[in-house]
Amino acid sequence: MKSSLVLRLFRVDNLCVSTPAGPGYYVVGLPGSRNARVQCRPGSYCDGSGTARPCPAGRYGDTYGLTNASCSGECGDGVLCAQQTPSAAGQPCPVGRYCLAGMAFPCPSGTYNPSQGATNASWCTACPAGTFNPNPGSSAVAECEACPDREGSNPGATACWPGILGTDRKRRRAGTHCVV
Repeated sequence: MKSSLVLRLFRVDNLCVSTPAGPGYYVVGLPGSRNARVQCRPGSYCDGSGTARPCPAGRYGDTYGLTNASCSGECGDGVLCAQQTPSAAGQPCPVGRYCLAGMAFPCPSGTYNPSQGATNASWCTACPAGTFNPNPGSSAVAECEACPDREGSNPGATACWPGILGTDRKRRRAGTHCVV
């Protein structure tokens, strides 16, 4: 599709002035000069104020002349639709995240996701026992850190716990040592 350029000018006090933009159009040009109204492009909407606005994150606009923030519709699960997305296909949901209705959410701390296109949090895999990961949005098992000697953890841990005999009284969390 191509954008249609509509030029409607008239003279007021020796200045060329454009007609109002109207829904589905925005205005280009400087005040007092030859202004034109242009049909709103895919990925954006024009509510009649004369300004093109991006379709919000999680929504897409696949046609010219959209008039409100609903744009063409909501994106599906497993895809990321950033602001001003022109297609429902968006982009595959990035690793370390899962996408619901076109919006990306990080996998929780203690998990990772090495795959694109995740559609829900069940795609996030728990870090193995004996490791921890305090950071959300991890994309590889290598981001799960091994617990220090005489400490351990259950699968999906965000911190390690002291050894069974209690001989090591320090606990590792988020890259720092805290006294228990």
